[in-house]
Amino acid sequence: MKREKLKFGFHYCLWLLFIAILFLSCSKEKVSLNFEHIELGTDHNLRSVHLTNDAEIYIGGGSKWETGYIWFSFDNGQTWEIDTLEAQAVHDIGDFEGRVIAGTTTGRFFWQEDGWEYAQTNIPEFGWHPLFGVQQTNDTTLFAISGEGYYWGSIARSKDGGNSWTYFITEHQFFDIQMLDSDFGYACGFGAVFKTEDGGDNWTQLDFKGDIFKAIHFLNRTTGYMVGDEGGIWKIEDGGNSFSQIRHPNRVWNKRLHWNDVSFLNESQGWLVGEDAVWRTNNGGNDWEIIENLPDCNYRSIYLLDYDNAFLVGNNGCVVRVLGDD
Repeated sequence: MKREKLKFGFHYCLWLLFIAILFLSCSKEKVSLNFEHIELGTDHNLRSVHLTNDAEIYIGGGSKWETGYIWFSFDNGQTWEIDTLEAQAVHDIGDFEGRVIAGTTTGRFFWQEDGWEYAQTNIPEFGWHPLFGVQQTNDTTLFAISGEGYYWGSIARSKDGGNSWTYFITEHQFFDIQMLDSDFGYACGFGAVFKTEDGGDNWTQLDFKGDIFKAIHFLNRTTGYMVGDEGGIWKIEDGGNSFSQIRHPNRVWNKRLHWNDVSFLNESQGWLVGEDAVWRTNNGGNDWEIIENLPDCNYRSIYLLDYDNAFLVGNNGCVVRVLGDD
């Protein structure tokens, strides 16, 4: 009996040591930053924010099943205008090759020239589905990712400016895509990460699992960061052949986190945003600062200007411009 008690005590001490190492291996300091709470006069959920090279600001959102909107400012956020799209909610918005583009719930791919022109991505046998991510790699090649529930997903590609589409279909819903150039790119989603090295002709699944991967940000072809809806944080290296798990997905002993977006300036400096959580790191994820004084919000998207300045948008019309330290 005594030996069994000693054995139990030894295992219990090892377990406590493991928990202590787990908590101490990634320190988190709480900080406060100056910020401005921007009022758009809406309670719609905002899902994407993007700034062009000319410092124009675009924010996409709207009702999931009713109307899509794009709010925009040409004077650095002092005044705002709004465009209504012939679609439901805007999920992603960006600027590529001098054009602002957006993907919507109705599977429509919009770009702004004289007004908002659109192309419809009707996936064979599946019809249209929400475009959670959009990207343009050159004057004519467009990518859009989508999915339905948690049982199928699609990467749609058009090589003729949206007139016709080809599709990569898999059993994993997609949430984010990043094409680093005309050949190389990554896409992530429900329990899976894929890579292409031939411009989307073929996609190879990488060895990742354990979370709903919501956002990915690669700095170059080999090194990137990824976050999950269940709180996981990864640094990916060697083009996906190796990785380090900075934070495990939610467990019973740690605070439950739900990440929506990640943005890095370089291999050291980056931010994460999610449900009532904004973190940043200055050393590649070894340590984190929790920005504790920002408004409570399910933050959905971030545009990082520099390490102290960022635009954040989220549910219920939440728009925050972080202005850094004094």
